[in-house]
Amino acid sequence: MDLVMDRSYIPPTATGRISMLKEFLNQSGLIDAWRCSHPVDKQYSFFSGAHRFFSRIDLILMSGPDSHRIVDTAMLARGLSDHSPVTLTLTLGSHCPNRRWRLNTWQLKSATVSQHIKETLDQYFQDNRGSVDSNISLWEAMKPTLRVTLLAMSLELNGIR
Repeated sequence: MDLVMDRSYIPPTATGRISMLKEFLNQSGLIDAWRCSHPVDKQYSFFSGAHRFFSRIDLILMSGPDSHRIVDTAMLARGLSDHSPVTLTLTLGSHCPNRRWRLNTWQLKSATVSQHIKETLDQYFQDNRGSVDSNISLWEAMKPTLRVTLLAMSLELNGIR
C-alpha cells in the first residue's frame, strides 16, 4: 500500500496502520498483485461517502516469488457495490525466470535460526581463517555458505525436504 498513490486523502491515523500492513506483507513474502502490475497508476476501488474520499482497499495478495506469473490485473467499474471488482489473470506454466534468492527476514526472529546462523559462521571462520590472504576474500566466500544454510533452513521450516 502506498499512502500517496492509493488514497485521495490521507487521514493522520492511517500511517501507522499502513506501516503495520507493509511490514506484515514484507515479512510474509506477499505482494499486492495490482500494484505490482500498475506501479504508477492512481486508481481507486472504494469511495467512502461518509468521509468523502477514495481509496484502494481491495487487494489481491500473492506470494512474491510467483509475481512472474502475473499476466494482467484490472480494476473494473463499480456496479451495485461501493467497491470496484479487482481481477487477476495468472499463467500457471512451470516456467520460472532466473531470479535471485532473497532472505525472508522473519527467519532472523527465530531463536533457533539465529543460533544455527551463529554456529555456522563460527565454524566457517574457524575452518577458513588464514586460508586466504585477504579478509575480503574470506568474507565473500562466506556469503554463499550462509545463503545455502539459510535456504536449507527455510525449506525445512516450510516442510520441503
